[in-house]
Amino acid sequence: MLELKMLGLMNSYDELRALRKQTIRSHVQVKYANLELLEIKKLEEVVQKIEENAGELWNNGLINMIKGYFIDMDYLFSQFKRIMKSGKMAYVNVANSAYYGVEILVDEIICEIAEKHGFSTIEIRKARDLKTSSQQSKQIKSLRESVIVLKS
Repeated sequence: MLELKMLGLMNSYDELRALRKQTIRSHVQVKYANLELLEIKKLEEVVQKIEENAGELWNNGLINMIKGYFIDMDYLFSQFKRIMKSGKMAYVNVANSAYYGVEILVDEIICEIAEKHGFSTIEIRKARDLKTSSQQSKQIKSLRESVIVLKS
């Protein structure tokens, strides 16, 4: 917000909220209606495990944010497939995430989404290990940041 305000691109919290509603859902600050879960087994499994701790979640919108993020990824790859020429490569940088000791293998789930849209996964390249938050560090030592290599 500070950078956008300094550049004169945004002047109020309402403008920030409107901008967040237009971006990939990766934050809990904007509330959305209850979203459906994509039918991807790995995603269904992690959401179910996180829902088991629903009473302890630091934000009630967390599960919906996870659902929204992957819905947005599904839309993104449908558009990539529409505009990319056949046989071309895409390199997507993502980091896995974790909530309540449950690791979300974002890179692997995104590969499944991309494959659903006709992409081939060439490889998942480990870029680096990321430290987890203090809440997660006892259960999960690090999270993988990856570059997903896809072919249209």
